[in-house]
Amino acid sequence: MLRNSRKQALKEHIFMHAMKLFTEKGFDQVTVDEITQVSGVAKGTFYNYFPKKEAVLLYLGHSQMDLLQESAQKHAVLPQIQDRLLEIFCDLTQRYCEHPELLRLALSEMIRTPALMNKEMESIRQFHTALLPWLEEAKVLGEMAPHLDTLLVATLLQGVYFHSLMEAINGTNTINTQEIRDRLQLQLELIWFGLAPREGGIRA
Repeated sequence: MLRNSRKQALKEHIFMHAMKLFTEKGFDQVTVDEITQVSGVAKGTFYNYFPKKEAVLLYLGHSQMDLLQESAQKHAVLPQIQDRLLEIFCDLTQRYCEHPELLRLALSEMIRTPALMNKEMESIRQFHTALLPWLEEAKVLGEMAPHLDTLLVATLLQGVYFHSLMEAINGTNTINTQEIRDRLQLQLELIWFGLAPREGGIRA
């Protein structure tokens, strides 16, 4: 466990130094040699964690999926699915609040490079899939009407999360985490109001 923790810390170390270089010089202008020099690792070590330079950008989405699983376990004790999702979404946005330039850079490069975007879509699909069990549980708990399509609701929730991210990074380098939390909470409350079972079933 300790060894895995150290390996993860080293990967994060390389990632952060690489992203700093990308932000300062531009992705295309940065070489692997420069990344290894500023991060203080051998080139072989870099390739142990990232098979190529483009993999550094994709790591952002992959690491968020790992964080989602950790956050889900941490907040599993919360009785209401709505509250769990709020805490999970807030945990996921924390990194971007601390380093908004990471998301700006990753998005700009992925828009510019369709191959990168196609690979990143896998993380987005995993995020969507991860929401489905919670929505099924919400039906069992009576928080969500049983006739509603969980796939469509997951897409709606996914849209709320990513829209909040886009609003957060569209401006200054300072992101108010409380504002993001308040916005997410309000949006989830509105969605949950619409998802709740109604007497007589589907509303006309």
